[in-house]
Amino acid sequence: MSIQIPRKPYVLTEYGAVWFPVAVRREYHLQSRCAVCEHEITEGYAVGVIPHTDLPNFLLHEACAPAEVLKKAKE
Repeated sequence: MSIQIPRKPYVLTEYGAVWFPVAVRREYHLQSRCAVCEHEITEGYAVGVIPHTDLPNFLLHEACAPAEVLKKAKE
């Protein structure tokens, strides 16, 4: 089952992804919202997705990230 990212008119075909601890962002007082569930990411790890186009970057909860995105982020 693949999770679709709501309200985003693009498909992730070419993108970069990074997996990192949320504590890094909290250290700099940065707030993070998940692009899938729209809840704040407050603990654990987050996945940052960087499309190779003019589209904006976004963050996902580790649990909300599609398997193929999470796998690429952990490589």
